[in-house]
Amino acid sequence: MDDRTRLTDALIQAAAFPRKEFRHVIIKIPSAEHADVLPSIATPFSRTPDMELGSLDRLPLELWYETLFYLDMRSLFMFRQTNRRSRQIVDSLKEYQLVISHGLEVLCALLRTELAVHVSLFEFYTSLCTKHCALCGHFAGFIFIPTWTRCCSKCIEIAPETHLQTVASVRRRLNLTPEEIAQLNPFTTLLGVYSLPKPAILRPIMVVSIHQAIMMCNRRPRARPRIQPARSERDRKYSFAGSCVLPYYHKQTGRVEFGVACSGCELARYEDREINADNVFEFSTRGRLFSENGFLQHFIQCKHAQVVWGLSSKTNDEWNLRHVRG
Repeated sequence: MDDRTRLTDALIQAAAFPRKEFRHVIIKIPSAEHADVLPSIATPFSRTPDMELGSLDRLPLELWYETLFYLDMRSLFMFRQTNRRSRQIVDSLKEYQLVISHGLEVLCALLRTELAVHVSLFEFYTSLCTKHCALCGHFAGFIFIPTWTRCCSKCIEIAPETHLQTVASVRRRLNLTPEEIAQLNPFTTLLGVYSLPKPAILRPIMVVSIHQAIMMCNRRPRARPRIQPARSERDRKYSFAGSCVLPYYHKQTGRVEFGVACSGCELARYEDREINADNVFEFSTRGRLFSENGFLQHFIQCKHAQVVWGLSSKTNDEWNLRHVRG
């Protein structure tokens, strides 16, 4: 382990923490179900395949890989179940193994909402290896599955692009036809608790992206209402019901990051100080998640994080700000 990695780990342990409260109000698949499912979808049979795939076996292995890489996740999942040979081929894909290892909950959500037909293995793997929110550019530890968008928690909460409403409401407000609704890939939410700050149970209901619906209306030559509805507390539940945790996988190092929050910024929030020129920085970063490298850069500017670090029993002469800036 090099010095920078040691420094990063020490700083995160002392001055950062994993912010988990948001994970409790989005799609959650019980870990016990993961334990039961993982061996069956990630491990090939030990026995040698005794059946082939007919004329498909004549294809070069490179062509197999390229084809499967761009196959949607539902088709890939179904193909894998054909026989031992197909299972062996799919399991040999490095990208498939990484997606299963680090995005199993997302895959389960895609299959259960029947949105897996709209996401390819290539798109899944690309998102897994993407660090930044597609909407604001900050670290993103989540995925918005209706439009397959890498997101941070803030954008899931407030961005128009993650705004979901019931199909009935969208059809009524925008006067959409059943054919137009079908083009928006509606899905039925999973039973769960989706709300902040107070928990609220959301029963299965069919929802659709209001942002995509409005874009569809605006492309029509005939006059259609152009609305930008305000997000109510109820609407936020729907957005949470379309979101999952998806960590960031660093291809070069193999490290997996869920994002960390700054203990210093959290301390400033609890102090409830008035916002002034000296603490606007801390105020603007409260609630944000950072990648490991991002937290190092944040630490240089955050006086409160430096105070927390200074109070830590792990502080010593070897690790100081010179190492961070160097």
